[in-house]
Amino acid sequence: MTAIKPENAWFNQIALLDGEEIVLSYPSNHSQGKRAVGGKLFVTNQRIAFAPNRFDANLGGLAFDIPLSMVTSITTDPPRIRLVEIFSGALRTRLAIHGGIDQVNFFVVSHPEIVVNQITLGLKKISEQAGTGQPATRPESKS
Repeated sequence: MTAIKPENAWFNQIALLDGEEIVLSYPSNHSQGKRAVGGKLFVTNQRIAFAPNRFDANLGGLAFDIPLSMVTSITTDPPRIRLVEIFSGALRTRLAIHGGIDQVNFFVVSHPEIVVNQITLGLKKISEQAGTGQPATRPESKS
């Protein structure tokens, strides 16, 4: 479980691990059960993590993280019109982070197709630089 710490009046920040750097971040909603929890999605040189905003954290919104080694793909998920998903963001195209067997986490972000490309390029750069032992450079991020 991701440790979170207050960043400002609204958003929380993830607690960074040793040698970890935030490469990209996006305001987002994480689909958790039948609702979407507001917060911020972070891509670091070690994992992808979500920290719920302070309001949703107090209402039971959960933090999430997945090591980059477990991420199998990052795609978009088309809108779904199902009664049980009305409040989880499913009426919009969502960012889908796949990892493990049949595990997928959905995030509502602005311009999900662009975010998929930015994260994919960021992960490629992280992977290339991990092979050379150089620190990851920061691609342009949306905050």
